[in-house]
Amino acid sequence: MSLSLLEVVQNVIEQLYGLQPAGREIDRFIIGDQGYRRLYEQCREVAAVGSAAPGQARVLINPRQDGLRLALYYPDRLIVQLEGAHPFHGLDASNVGGFGVFIEELDHLLQILDRTWRRLEFSLLELELLGYLTRYLVLAHFLRRQHRRSCGRSAVELPPAIRQWLQREVFETTLDPSLDPHLQQRYQDAASLSRRFLDFLDGRAAGERLQLLRHFQRLPYVRKMAALAAIGRGDRSGL
Repeated sequence: MSLSLLEVVQNVIEQLYGLQPAGREIDRFIIGDQGYRRLYEQCREVAAVGSAAPGQARVLINPRQDGLRLALYYPDRLIVQLEGAHPFHGLDASNVGGFGVFIEELDHLLQILDRTWRRLEFSLLELELLGYLTRYLVLAHFLRRQHRRSCGRSAVELPPAIRQWLQREVFETTLDPSLDPHLQQRYQDAASLSRRFLDFLDGRAAGERLQLLRHFQRLPYVRKMAALAAIGRGDRSGL
């Protein structure tokens, strides 16, 4: 049986960070437009990770006495868009943005579940910077597969032109000017910090990159920020 897009992306993210597999448990968190209207549209106690614009994909966090209630909202139109330009068939300007959102919001959910299972606190900035990292790395994974198919050989690295295009698509997109200034700043900080860490990984052997990425993901928030500050000074001792 072939895997769905959700299952494939989930597997890639879990393998990337060495996360405990969530399996089909993820399905129960996902809602579309109808579920969002029924459960969350009028709920003021819900925090959101992801797009702050109405009607956009996001992870909804509702703190309750018995723990967090989570939902991953994918708008119906996003699913229709990806079905019409399916990432399995190739990535280009028509679907890389929508697929990036799909990846990032699933990553937010998986990271929250991981923190919950390990009894670690998390911050919204931490989730956003990991989301940028994951968006870039998973899109690069799909683009490498696409490049191997097109060139007929087992290429390991993306050509520089494709890498530059992907970096622009992930890190240089224009934010909605109507967003709250604090949210805009959080997104900008997250993009800058995640790009700093990717630059730090660049040029290292694949095995070392994976080891450093997993170690970074597992650091508590304060130590992540300290490690990124050290990297900014040219010091890798924090890792």
